[in-house]
Amino acid sequence: MSAPQYRYIISKSLDPVFAIAVGSLAAGVRIRREEREKHDRDMWGILDVGLRRVGVGEETRRRILGAGAGAGAGA
Repeated sequence: MSAPQYRYIISKSLDPVFAIAVGSLAAGVRIRREEREKHDRDMWGILDVGLRRVGVGEETRRRILGAGAGAGAGA
């Protein structure tokens, strides 16, 4: 007797959302680890670099990061 064949992990409509979420989180964890190892940045500095990479302007980055972007943002 063979095991049942499942077509979807969650459902037809939620599987793509699940895949994008898992992939994004995995990329975020990898980027965070590499930035900490290479440049000794804190979380705010890593977020600033990420926003710069996707083309977010300086003024918008300041608004998003707010006061939390202390000394580590420019590292």
